[in-house]
Amino acid sequence: MRYLSLLLIASIPFSSHADEQSTIDDRIEFDSRGQRVVIRTSPWADLKGTTVNVEQKLYVNEDGNLHYNYHQQNTSTQLFHQTLCAEDGMLPAMGGETVFIGSTTGWHCSRVVEYDPDAPPLQTESYFNPVKSVDYVFTNAPSGSAAVGVNFYSTGSARFQSSQAGSLRGSVQVDGRCSTYFSQYYGTPFTGDHSARVVCIVHQPRFVSTGTEACVPKQCGRSTGTISVR
Repeated sequence: MRYLSLLLIASIPFSSHADEQSTIDDRIEFDSRGQRVVIRTSPWADLKGTTVNVEQKLYVNEDGNLHYNYHQQNTSTQLFHQTLCAEDGMLPAMGGETVFIGSTTGWHCSRVVEYDPDAPPLQTESYFNPVKSVDYVFTNAPSGSAAVGVNFYSTGSARFQSSQAGSLRGSVQVDGRCSTYFSQYYGTPFTGDHSARVVCIVHQPRFVSTGTEACVPKQCGRSTGTISVR
């Protein structure tokens, strides 16, 4: 087996946090090729519980959504991403594609194993059950509570295993507006975890729906949740 720090999803308990000083600030720049880049600064809590402003460089895709690439970030942003993921024994998602929709932002962490392509297929067998693949996807959707009119972050996660090569695809969404999508192709059977944090804000007290979805080539998983904003 070889261990990879790639883009995928993890089964970590959900948390929803609010910070009364939370604001997200954007400025627009253009790179040397003339491509539009959003420099998004948002507050996040570090290991000491202190709120720090973290800058992300997000490229604008053709569809207008924002693409995050770990390797395009400055050193302090990479270090924060590493530290955040290390809290859960994971690494920053560095491969595949991470997309944030609209004014939201967040982070992806992963822990993935790709199996030796020459190893026997991933299968189970017993007297009562003929040989079958052991593909699975388990997801956890965000749920909890948050303060009205304040940016808060929510975490969706999943565990997965695929008995064949192919793509893992998934999403985490809050209130149908604050969403992040991710995808990664694997050239051999794979298994692992992935977590995705996403920022949202709700301006009126109410319950908002959430969802996490993920698919490997032979299986999909979906879960829903609710956040009470008051």
